[in-house]
This record gives sequence, structure tokens and C-alpha cells, in this order.
Amino acid sequence: AISDEYVDLVNEEKIKAIQGRLVGIDDDGRLQLDTNCDTSDALSDIDYVICATGYKPNLHNFLSLEILSTLDYDHEDKFSPLTLAYNTLHPSLPNLAFCGLYKGPYMGVMDLQAQLAAKLMSGSMSIEDEAYKSALKTSETMRKSKPRQQFPHYYPDLIDTLVQVL
Repeated sequence: AISDEYVDLVNEEKIKAIQGRLVGIDDDGRLQLDTNCDTSDALSDIDYVICATGYKPNLHNFLSLEILSTLDYDHEDKFSPLTLAYNTLHPSLPNLAFCGLYKGPYMGVMDLQAQLAAKLMSGSMSIEDEAYKSALKTSETMRKSKPRQQFPHYYPDLIDTLVQVL
């Protein structure tokens, strides 16, 4: 959660954090949860429910199959669904950019991704073909690695890379 108070509220038991999967809501409003234990739990007397289910891209709902093929799109991949240079761009699609489409999006990275996209699309900067190829290869290697890292994008390195490109 992006909040200065969240951890304090959990510690004060004003927020109860529960790890599990919501499997249903009863007619009386009780939530049925699968908590990966032998039994399922039911919760009542709830003010709010925040379902942090993980991000699952739905780009196939609005991008053409041709574009998705160019981007090597995998709609089941929650961590990095596209092969993109600098997790932002593809040289074959110069008028399309993505910001925050990777596991663990942080505002600093998204800001730099937006700056990169704006500079390239405005023509105020360019990226050499070899640099694009290298960045795409890095993305592809990360996406295809087995086993996959929990956080494939190390935040400081990603920031440094984007700053160097800019």
C-alpha cells in the first residue's frame, strides 16, 4: 500500500490484513476466502475490501493482433507481458509507449519512461538501432529466464539505465 499510515493501522489492528483468495460472497455479505489452508474462512463485519489480486494485462482487448505479435505479448504474464526496450518502447512501433507495465512499478521509473516516450515521439532525441536491439534482447532474456526472478527489474538499475538513455 502506498500510505504513510498503513503499517501503523495494521499494527493498531484497525486494519486486518489477510492473505488469501476471495472465492465468494454470501447473501448476508460474509466473504468466503481460500487462505491456502485445509479450511476456508468466512469474514463478516467488513467496512471495505481491497483485493490485491495482481495485475493481469488485457492489452488483447484493444491492440491489434499484429501489434501484439510485434511486442511478443503474453496475456498470462503478470510480470512483464511485453518485450520492450527499456520496458517502455519497441522500435517497430515508434508512436506507442508503455509506462509502468512491469512488476513493481514505481513512480520514479514511470516518470522516466514518460520522459523517454515524450522525447522520442517529439523528435528531441533518438536511440541508435544497436542500443534498441540490445535493450530488446535484455527484455527478451529476462522474460524467458527460468526460473524467473521474483522482481526481475532491480529498481536502482532500471532508474540508472533510463537516466543514461535520457
